[in-house]
Amino acid sequence: MPVKQYSSTMEKQPIGKKAGYRQAALANALALLLTVAITIISTWYLAQGLSIGGNGTVSFNGTIDEVRIFNRSLTSEEIDILTKANLEKLNATLFQFTANMTNLSVGAYTYQAQACDLAGSCNQTELRTLDVIYPTQLNINFSKFNGSTTNFTIEHDLNYVEGAVLEIISFGKIEFLEPINVSGADLDVVVNITENFISVAAVEVPGINVSAVLHLNVSVVEPRIEKDGVTCDPPFCNVLSHTAINVSFNVTGFSTYTVEEEISLGAFDDADPEIGKIGITAGDYVKFYANYSYTNATPFNDSAIHFCNVTFSDEGYAAEHVMVFNGTFYNFSRVVGTTFLEFNVSCIGGDRNLSVLDNITLENFVAANASPEEQGFGLPINVTATITSPSSVDNVTLQIIYPNSTAENVSMANISSTVLWSYLFTGWQNGTYRFTTFANDTFGYWYNDTATAQYHVENITLQIRTLKDTYGIGEMINLTDPPGSSIFTWTTRLG
Repeated sequence: MPVKQYSSTMEKQPIGKKAGYRQAALANALALLLTVAITIISTWYLAQGLSIGGNGTVSFNGTIDEVRIFNRSLTSEEIDILTKANLEKLNATLFQFTANMTNLSVGAYTYQAQACDLAGSCNQTELRTLDVIYPTQLNINFSKFNGSTTNFTIEHDLNYVEGAVLEIISFGKIEFLEPINVSGADLDVVVNITENFISVAAVEVPGINVSAVLHLNVSVVEPRIEKDGVTCDPPFCNVLSHTAINVSFNVTGFSTYTVEEEISLGAFDDADPEIGKIGITAGDYVKFYANYSYTNATPFNDSAIHFCNVTFSDEGYAAEHVMVFNGTFYNFSRVVGTTFLEFNVSCIGGDRNLSVLDNITLENFVAANASPEEQGFGLPINVTATITSPSSVDNVTLQIIYPNSTAENVSMANISSTVLWSYLFTGWQNGTYRFTTFANDTFGYWYNDTATAQYHVENITLQIRTLKDTYGIGEMINLTDPPGSSIFTWTTRLG
């Protein structure tokens, strides 16, 4: 063997079996993970069939360093590491171990050192990690991100990173759906993920302006996505799912995104069931309402940027009337002179400009009419009322106040669909009768006419005579008042 070269042999000798590894190397490449100098002085090893050095017949009688005995077969990778390692004794108590590893593949490595002394006492270091990266990846910064964030330092090509993720666990994350180019990017600066806020400065790093799925840790009832403060609707933004603590949605490109509650607008008036005011007729003051609120029923009110107006059909929708917020609804009051009126409510809140068209149909009561205008004592009085309603009328009650101030409530009969109602009675008191009608619709609301009909009954002179002066035996005699009158009629038979 040439000078300054050597032949190193690693032997394994389990009981009843021999196995060996042999490797030649240049001088100064001696290496074992942990070694101690062993002086071969005992013939016991020879008796066990184990020898180190020598010519196969006579064992080497001297000192051999860097000796280690393993209880298993080593892999080629482990043998390679052993040949590249070196243990150096610096003084009586201090040793230095080095391992010169070259041409490592890109990736994450872990390592740990262990040592034992001759007395059998052992110790070890903590487990440490080492990332081997490409030189170009030293220019990327993404230290503020955590969770499932992609480790860009072990990516082979930062110009083309597939399946990239940026996450801050407390607030949310970005999952890029297309390959991105982050070479030289300071992601800590150009990407922000905070409370209900994801922003990417795509102008500065155009290589990351691609489609993605965004996740924000927010709680909403019905999410609405905003891009740069403006509602972002499909196909540019699509809500994929939402829970009590998270909203996931995809986007086609980047800017600034937030999640807001969806806003709804409803319009109603005093005559609607929400308020349930009864007895509203043409000529009354009516209040019109706008329910401008989040879908979780929280009123949407900020007088600096949110307000509602109402316009009416009888004004050609030309005049805008400002509605006042009362803590729950926006409202506006006016006199309604007709039984039917359309109104349009428009509310503005940032970019949420909503409008809704509604109408009001008022009860059309015709004051109860009694006929004829004057009637004789004890003769029939017919009271009628014409009633129209947005819903069907179930029943109508007539209140009669007699000349002696006593009152009686009676039910009126429907005589024409549900519009005309009637009640027939006989007036046995002289004086003025007053009538008020009350109607009940299918919603359960009562309405009444505020005016009352008056009817006057007067005594008249009763003049009874026969229709002719002469009658025969067995002939029917008809007694009546003067000819041409139909106030009273009696029929009797003579004989």
